[in-house]
Amino acid sequence: MDDFKNFNKALEFIDNHLDSEITERDIYQLTSYSYNVFSRIFSVLSGIPLGEYIRSRKLSAAAIELQEEHTKVVDVAMKYGYQSSDAFSYAFKSFHGCSPSEVKKGEGFHIAQPLRFSLTVRGGQFKTKIEVKEGFRLVGICTDVRPEQMSVEIWKELSNQLVMKCPRDWAENNQLYGLFFHGESEGTIHYMIGFRISDSIEEVDIQKLGLDRIDIPEEKYAVVNLGGELPNNIHQAWSYLLGIFLPQEGYRHAGSYDFELYSGYEVNSPDFSIELWVPIVKQV
Repeated sequence: MDDFKNFNKALEFIDNHLDSEITERDIYQLTSYSYNVFSRIFSVLSGIPLGEYIRSRKLSAAAIELQEEHTKVVDVAMKYGYQSSDAFSYAFKSFHGCSPSEVKKGEGFHIAQPLRFSLTVRGGQFKTKIEVKEGFRLVGICTDVRPEQMSVEIWKELSNQLVMKCPRDWAENNQLYGLFFHGESEGTIHYMIGFRISDSIEEVDIQKLGLDRIDIPEEKYAVVNLGGELPNNIHQAWSYLLGIFLPQEGYRHAGSYDFELYSGYEVNSPDFSIELWVPIVKQV
């Protein structure tokens, strides 16, 4: 429950500082989560990337200021973090469908409403287990992608690349892992698909193959299993884990890596399954 209160405090802080840079320290002080974890949970619960939400709120505030206060376009652009009026005008028109000068003359514009989270208990949706998993190593391939672009095709492409690159005797089993991070570009997520490997594999050999490596620490996890053909309720299951199960059971995200665990390579097979793993700690 406290996480939702703190998340809403952070969102209120963001809304009150749209003309300032939101720092990692700001987010941590308000939520005790890193920016990456806060951004990840926000995108799961809201369905949009945090950077996109902030940008849409800034462009909404900019439109109001242009029409009601008749501020110069260049001044509004600088106020909301754009380096030039051209860059601002391009983003503004992409969002509102009209130019800043047209809005100044009275043209209508879009308003992105502020978001706030609340707990809605709908228990029994997904069977959830608690499990401690020892630490392990992953090697894989990473890419930046917008959330709406995530698809079976991208998953297949990356998994095929990984199978071609990674020696078969490196993988401890035939399971694939999918990890999500805050993307380097605004509005994107950093997605990695990888194999679990033994500690005997040398770092120099990993680098020779152009693979990325991540060490996953030992953690306690909340786990949901989704069996059968590629489920269409993955997002709903993530929302349930992070938005209902954790606060309802007195847990919070531990701040480490959450991931998807895939059994099999044929997403249309009835034997295919996905497990969602979220690292957890008890609320203090």
